[in-house]
Amino acid sequence: MKITAIATGFSLLSLLYPLSAEAIQFNQIYVFSDSSADPGNVFNVTSAANSSGLPVPITPSPPYFEGRFSNGYNWIDILTSELGVDLIPSTELTVGEPIIPSIPPAVNFNFGGATATNSVNFAFGGAQTGLGNVFPELGVGVLTEINGFINDLNVAQTSANPDALYIVWAGNNDYSKGGLRDSTEPINNLFTGVTALADAGARNFFIPNLPDLGKTPRAIIQGEAAELTQVSAEHNAGLTTMFDDLRLTYDDINIIPFDLASLFQEVITQPDEFGFTNVTEPCFTELGVCSNPDEYLFWDDIHPTAQGHALWGDYAYAALQDAGVEPKSVPEPAFSIPLLLMGIGFLLQSTVRYRNSL
Repeated sequence: MKITAIATGFSLLSLLYPLSAEAIQFNQIYVFSDSSADPGNVFNVTSAANSSGLPVPITPSPPYFEGRFSNGYNWIDILTSELGVDLIPSTELTVGEPIIPSIPPAVNFNFGGATATNSVNFAFGGAQTGLGNVFPELGVGVLTEINGFINDLNVAQTSANPDALYIVWAGNNDYSKGGLRDSTEPINNLFTGVTALADAGARNFFIPNLPDLGKTPRAIIQGEAAELTQVSAEHNAGLTTMFDDLRLTYDDINIIPFDLASLFQEVITQPDEFGFTNVTEPCFTELGVCSNPDEYLFWDDIHPTAQGHALWGDYAYAALQDAGVEPKSVPEPAFSIPLLLMGIGFLLQSTVRYRNSL
């Protein structure tokens, strides 16, 4: 699957070579997250539950897209497409059905060792940072995903691939839907999860921070903007401390942060620069779908549109490039005069566009 994402600007240095002193090359990707990155895991589980006569609500598709919590591909779809990596949804690797037919049904985390040798997306809609989920009938949190992966490594009698890239992102569901206003527990959960992965052998982590949750339509509608803005900032400060602690604990760990908060703030304050005309309201409501979803930042009251996800995925890709992270199959570009001229030309072209817009 190759997805064409929207164009983003890169610095001249990013065009020429990565900013890190030494490239980090990976040969697998694992994702542990929530609905922002869910490739259809919740859809697969709820569909299997309903087929077994265990009624569980299913996210409608359409208007939601192929099991995503948006109207198109999500940021992980965009990012991994640009990296040239095909991710397999974890629910497609289970031994048997993705649910255990009990009442209530339980999500099946028996993979028979298959996750050790594949690039896998464990992201599950509604996942909180710990073991819980905002949908009680699902009961899968990010720690549940990580524990399921580590248990499968034990089944395969192997350790986590030190050359894989591990993407971890969560927290939104702890605060926006879970009602927490203290970041201590979510940060501790994320620290526990990353530590468990590192102890299992993982070494390369890509961890975005949270956007300002107080700027989402849900926060605005429910009058929770100020408190969610505050806890978002506290969460991100906690992440920075967590990164420092992890680097002290593991001297060979690579943590690549991604400042999603700053990108989100730029989009909110300068929407026209990114092609948006509405950054405060959802496109999809009980009244139906808006006529111009590509001009909306939010698809529903919390999730980005496909266009918002494309922006997120593109900038995440740029962040990895700047950090020197690349697939092992991609040779490092040699420095050359043509490449230098191309970079200078791009920079001059961007400067002219900017000046003409003034």
